[in-house]
Amino acid sequence: MTGTVLNLEKDFIASSLRALINRLQDVLSVIEEGGSSENEFTANSLKSAETHLRQIRRFCTGG
Repeated sequence: MTGTVLNLEKDFIASSLRALINRLQDVLSVIEEGGSSENEFTANSLKSAETHLRQIRRFCTGG
């Protein structure tokens, strides 16, 4: 059972990090295509990425 839980945790962390990478790649694409780094999409995306990264960190540290 413990091995299954660990695999589920790894899958959750990997999936969460992939989603975060995709979000950041979208932001990077917008900026590289000439979009402003100070627009609402960028600001909201970065804030969301920060929140998700904190959640992942808390999950990994058990806190």
